[in-house]
Amino acid sequence: MMISTDVNPELKPMVDVSMKTRIVIIVEYDGTRYHGFQLQGKLPTVQRELERAIEKLTGESTRVMTASRTDAGVHARAQVVSFKTGSSHSTDTFIKGMNYYLPKDIAVKAACKVRDSLNVRRHAVSREYEYRILNSKARSPLRQHSYLVPGHLNVDAMNRASQLLVGEHNDLGLAGGAGGIDHKGDITIIIIYLGSA
Repeated sequence: MMISTDVNPELKPMVDVSMKTRIVIIVEYDGTRYHGFQLQGKLPTVQRELERAIEKLTGESTRVMTASRTDAGVHARAQVVSFKTGSSHSTDTFIKGMNYYLPKDIAVKAACKVRDSLNVRRHAVSREYEYRILNSKARSPLRQHSYLVPGHLNVDAMNRASQLLVGEHNDLGLAGGAGGIDHKGDITIIIIYLGSA
């Protein structure tokens, strides 16, 4: 897919693929206005914004890879993303430069150069998901990333039911073959903690 850019394609540097460096960035974003992380046609996505910022900063068109994709409207605190570049920019320049080109609801928090064999999806050691419920008659501007449930919740029944989920579970079925990864022989451990109000 072509991404519109301010860079004239004829001026893009021709870089020998073998000379490219793999960069890992840690990204934080408010996903409210995005249709998830992964490219979705012409719809706004986090991946599109990251690739656009990299291209504006380096003049190179590249694809990013993430450890875990998010759905529409989902937010991330420490999303791990990698890409290859022929640019000699320092990691500090990637942080500052990408943040200059990114919209205000996406930020690069850290960056580092890594060995080329690192695959952020396959080498991820954990993923953490958090779901929040706001049990209130009215919405809260300070808790806008919570699911509003205005009616009565039977917290005692919810706590009893959730006890069935708490602990470690070998449940590859929940992984669903995410990202086309071959899970043959993998053991997926799902650890569930009971939160508090």
